[in-house]
Amino acid sequence: MTAIQPARLKEQASQLAAIYECPSLFIQQLHELLHLYGRHVFRTGKTRPASILPAYKVPQPVLRKIELELSPYLKINCQGSLALCDALWRENYYEFKMLAAKLIGQIPVDNPDLVLNRIHTWSLEVKETTINEALFKFGLEYLIKKDSNGIINRTSTWLYNPQLLDNIFGLRLILAIVELESFQNLPQVYRLITPFVRSAPTTLHSYIVEILEILIQRSPSETAYFLQQNIELSFDKDTAWFIRRCISKFPPDIQNNLRLTMRNVEKTLRIEC
Repeated sequence: MTAIQPARLKEQASQLAAIYECPSLFIQQLHELLHLYGRHVFRTGKTRPASILPAYKVPQPVLRKIELELSPYLKINCQGSLALCDALWRENYYEFKMLAAKLIGQIPVDNPDLVLNRIHTWSLEVKETTINEALFKFGLEYLIKKDSNGIINRTSTWLYNPQLLDNIFGLRLILAIVELESFQNLPQVYRLITPFVRSAPTTLHSYIVEILEILIQRSPSETAYFLQQNIELSFDKDTAWFIRRCISKFPPDIQNNLRLTMRNVEKTLRIEC
């Protein structure tokens, strides 16, 4: 492993970034650069063996410097930048896919589908947890900053698709957006997740719980009202399960109100039966 000399690394990363419009040459020279600063190993950790990717295991400053030097170029030629991200993603190495996930979120595309469709496809292809998370954390960055309301509205394309994997993608999009404090359109989020709060496959439960927990942090009273409405209008087992699963995240007074609502609804159902 070559020791990092900041001035030399900056020059190497700068020379690499300058050929971003030639993906094949860029990929070749990136392999050489990562080989210089790391060694070819198989990553170990908490992920399952089936999801482990080979990696050069270079120090993080090396990848950060490459990303930093590339950033200005991404705004010059969107199509060329997308082609570079595609080439990076095709390489079956951890660093290459991680770089693709981070770079694609910086490209100022006019058509959101150019990024959304790639992230959708890539998230299905990779099993490496950290890369999958990076796709939603970094890969959507430009789109969310530009038009978070537009992106949240587009989630219905996947949420109401019969394919379970599309539902997961839609919920993960919502999760990525609702985490941002700058996003204020919470009523639209409540509308989008209503069908899932009432009835959802078990596979989706963890994603819905994550969204609900963030909504509770953002607006506990509004989220409690949303859950109360759903359980009063339609006492579904899933709604009751979500309330029980998330109730500890609410302030004590709201917890009491939710428990009272649950008891009243259950009492009404027993009388009607």
